[in-house]
Amino acid sequence: MTITTPKLTFEEYLKYDDRTDTRYELVTGELIPMSLVPQGGSQKSLILSGLVLSAAVGAASRREVLP
Repeated sequence: MTITTPKLTFEEYLKYDDRTDTRYELVTGELIPMSLVPQGGSQKSLILSGLVLSAAVGAASRREVLP
């Protein structure tokens, strides 16, 4: 016997509260618990964001248009 859980809509996801500190992401209608431990990707994305911002500010100060 297979038990299926109903898929959530985005509106239902926004209203969902299980009264815990667990954070979830919605993937194809299913709630997936998010990891509380950084996986290394967040640090890499912060570095990349900083580089992009630096390039944009530098280009703006030189009045260049980024492609």
